[in-house]
Amino acid sequence: MKHPHTLPFPPTARTFYNTEWTERLFGRDTMSETLYEQPESLEAEATPAGADAVELESFYRVGRFLSSILDIDALLKAILEEGLNAVNGNRGFVGLINRSTGELEFRITAGQGWDEKPIRALKVTGEPGHGITSWVAATGVPYVSGDVRRDPHYVMLFPDVRSEIAVPFVNRDGRTVGVLDVESEQTDAFSHQDLQLLVALAAQATIAISVANYRAREAALIDIGNELASSTDMDELFQCVVRCSAELLRADDCSLFELGPDRSRLILRGSGRLLENLLGSQTYAVGEGLTGWVAQHGEPVRVANVREDPRWKGLYPELHYEAIEAYMAVPIFLRSELWGVLRVVRRKAMGSIFRNDFTARDEKLLTTLARQVGAAIMQQRLVDRQLQMERMAAWGEMSARSAHMIGNKVFALKGQLNELEYLASQPRLAREDVLDVVQRSRGSVYQLEEILNEFRDFLMATHLERKPTDLNELAASVLRENFAKQGPVALHAELEEGLPPAAVDGAKLRRALSELLENAVNHQPEGGQIRVVTGRWGQEERERYPELPFRAEWARPGGAVRLEVIDQGPGIPPANKARLFTPFFTTRSKGMGLGLSIVKGIIDAHQGAIGEVGEEGRGAHFIIVLPALRSEGPEGKA
Repeated sequence: MKHPHTLPFPPTARTFYNTEWTERLFGRDTMSETLYEQPESLEAEATPAGADAVELESFYRVGRFLSSILDIDALLKAILEEGLNAVNGNRGFVGLINRSTGELEFRITAGQGWDEKPIRALKVTGEPGHGITSWVAATGVPYVSGDVRRDPHYVMLFPDVRSEIAVPFVNRDGRTVGVLDVESEQTDAFSHQDLQLLVALAAQATIAISVANYRAREAALIDIGNELASSTDMDELFQCVVRCSAELLRADDCSLFELGPDRSRLILRGSGRLLENLLGSQTYAVGEGLTGWVAQHGEPVRVANVREDPRWKGLYPELHYEAIEAYMAVPIFLRSELWGVLRVVRRKAMGSIFRNDFTARDEKLLTTLARQVGAAIMQQRLVDRQLQMERMAAWGEMSARSAHMIGNKVFALKGQLNELEYLASQPRLAREDVLDVVQRSRGSVYQLEEILNEFRDFLMATHLERKPTDLNELAASVLRENFAKQGPVALHAELEEGLPPAAVDGAKLRRALSELLENAVNHQPEGGQIRVVTGRWGQEERERYPELPFRAEWARPGGAVRLEVIDQGPGIPPANKARLFTPFFTTRSKGMGLGLSIVKGIIDAHQGAIGEVGEEGRGAHFIIVLPALRSEGPEGKA
């Protein structure tokens, strides 16, 4: 056999050959176990005719896959098939390492007999007798065996195998992520050039895996950015951050801490299930432990083994003390001011073979997430400030209007009291006249009470006490309690079964629904019909009613529910729709025009949306969209 001596991997790489096979292939002088110490005689040996063409053709086809296939399994399958064809192998597989289990899992297989094999993973170890691919996964060194029957590492899966070649997938961090394995029924079936080709194909596979991971992280970062930008519930935002950070970084858990008002302690604001009961109460003093060190210095920390770091205290670890190993934390800044700390942890890798610490790229990713959190908090603060200013302006206007209306009613009451005083001074008191004045006075007092109630409801609209609530049950109870007797207007409920619950203030939402129903009843012709409809809010509804605002969290399955009130009244003129929810706007003679403004305040406080989508002349159609409770996945340590 003729073998070129230039290999397509770095000079630090070492390739192990079965001793007897290597002696016969290269001669006894090459037993240094490194292909870069080749005898000079090899330089003069010629490459077999057509070998370069086969190799280039394989690279060309795989290169096309790299740029066109997004499915990593399809790409690994193409690489395996190209490798088998190029080296005349008859069976092979691609295995990827699962660091949680310490196993090499068979991801793609080719050749006969795999369907009958129950085994789908190998324990990764550098000890003999556990398989050639297991040894390659453990050491990150390519391996060629010319006769597996005399190989100390070989484990027989198929009795017809005689030669085996296995090469690792080693990423930029020097970590083995998988193995490409090819087998043959012939003894000494694989040449040095075959090894070169498979090493190059393995490098392409590693690139493909890295690209796939990069694309997944990029897509996840975009989704997280959208969710953070649209979320107005800070507790939900924090849980979104810790959940997504753990998923993106393959961490076993993540926690988020906020610097307290006195800036001396960090307070747990978001974490997984193990620390869920400690939210708001678990604290670190600034400078205490690794987490406190990050807050004190405003710098990231990345530790491979927390027990070897003198700063580690282990006060509130997400994992058991014996299980936790790798740790990484980064500061969260609002502009230049420290706001808190975001940290992730990993458990020990199975056995001592794998490194399970975080990389520099992981740190950059977590820093990016921390910046997104900071931007989202700043945005929410600005929104809260703007809403507060708007409500302050509305309160000022409301106070002025209320003072004017209350002044009018007080003036009327004074007149009525003067009238009573005059009647009382007459020698003959007319009962009918006194009752008339008393009745008018009572009406003035009721009107004052109505003004004060509206003022109170407007101020308290955003103060919520949320509980998981069945929207169907709430709608049915409002209809049952307030509209039990069918009058000249027919009420119909269309309630979709199986709706996910929503976390709402039941009393406030009842107030909002009652206001919409009362308005609808007041505008219905005799014999008209009002429909109350519930259902899910999905892509179809989003496309049908684009005028309603959209929040990113509603896009997830079961992310939002809707409540509709549809009537057959005159509808709302287009000119009035823009002012419909504005305080003091009303087309009725009674009231202050705060009813729909209060409704909108209640819905906004729930991070929901409300809109009117009816047509003038065909009736009003109000739609309320509320976020549904997020369904929890399988319970685990986070």
